[in-house]
Amino acid sequence: MNLIVAIGFLVGGLVVIFMPTKTLLRNDYGAGKLLFKLEKNEDDGVIYARRFYNKLGGALVFVGVFGIFLRLLVG
Repeated sequence: MNLIVAIGFLVGGLVVIFMPTKTLLRNDYGAGKLLFKLEKNEDDGVIYARRFYNKLGGALVFVGVFGIFLRLLVG
């Protein structure tokens, strides 16, 4: 079961990294949309939102890879 959860985090992180920013902004009501709305220029807002989504996706991928590594190492 833990392996399935780790794979889910890995896939979720990859989806966030590779999905277009506009699609993520349409479905987001959190920090990404807040960073987008705070900028006066729409292009700058998209850049800041993309940076946030890249960090979020990277964190999810890290958790997924680390979870798989731990499960294979311990299990």
